[in-house]
Amino acid sequence: MKTIKKKSDPKFYRPFLWFLIIAALVLFFYLFRPFLVEIVIAAIIASVFFSFYERIAKFLWNKKHLASVLLCLILLFFIIVPISALVVYTASQAPRAYQEVVVFINESELLQSDFFQSMEIIPGVEINLNEILVDAGKNISDWLVSGTTIFLRGTTNFIVSLLIIFLTMYFFFVNGRQIVSQLIYWSPLPNKYDLQIVEKFKKISYNTVFSLFVAAIVQGTLSALGLLVIGWPFVFTFIISAILSIIPYMLGLFFIPIIIYLLLDGQIWQAIFVTIWNLIIVVNLDELVRAYIIKGKSEINMVFLIFSLLGGITLFGFWGIFIGPIILALAVSIIQIYQLEYRSSLEK
Repeated sequence: MKTIKKKSDPKFYRPFLWFLIIAALVLFFYLFRPFLVEIVIAAIIASVFFSFYERIAKFLWNKKHLASVLLCLILLFFIIVPISALVVYTASQAPRAYQEVVVFINESELLQSDFFQSMEIIPGVEINLNEILVDAGKNISDWLVSGTTIFLRGTTNFIVSLLIIFLTMYFFFVNGRQIVSQLIYWSPLPNKYDLQIVEKFKKISYNTVFSLFVAAIVQGTLSALGLLVIGWPFVFTFIISAILSIIPYMLGLFFIPIIIYLLLDGQIWQAIFVTIWNLIIVVNLDELVRAYIIKGKSEINMVFLIFSLLGGITLFGFWGIFIGPIILALAVSIIQIYQLEYRSSLEK
């Protein structure tokens, strides 16, 4: 049998090799495309809790598979499922919260006054504040219901998605270091840049998971409790406060129109209570929680962070709260690498 001689000149076979690599990556993307959201979420959670996994593995005499299964079960039943249940419950309560807002507006003597029924902010254009508030409440209620529908059905099936996240987390915990090492080996970038991207991913994952959800739940609850004391509906104020707490300082601004309304309505002690509660408890707790979690100044402009959250939710539904900031952080990290690599040229 004759041996077929092939050209060994790289200029002949390397273009074909790159064609094969690109074709394989495209096929790989379309193959995993239905599960990309679950894979990204599993990677985020695994990066946040990887050090905890290693401590569990060490405690279990380096039994990595057992440690991974144990941690995945803990995360599934104590974090993922409760958060999912909270989102579903919040959305299920949205119509009732909307009705509470309508009742509250209709029973408010101040909002039923002629001044608020026909405000003229622009000469010749009357604005009914009651209708604006009712429409805003209806839009928020509809958004929560539709968002939960996407959350439950938007990927494939909610239960199947949880199982995919569970299995992916398991393999990320067991083989996480090998996967990262292999990706760094394949990357044509210098190792220092690869490590910078990995560290940025870990840092933003940690900040996103904890600062968003811990701050949202704690501050949403405190804000709603403060307003519950003066007779305002708990569920709706909790939903609004939790959403606004995702964006730094927005929750503090939320209280300003409330305080103005209370003063105009003659509810002086209620206005004083809400002001003190906001300044001493809610705002300070916001700063303490974020300072403890982030541990340093954010490298991302707040405007871009807000748009990454909104864009992430638009593209990926509920999970976009995590994915949006991660994409932004990786983009910022790549731009920083570009600045370091071409600093001499940029400074000319």
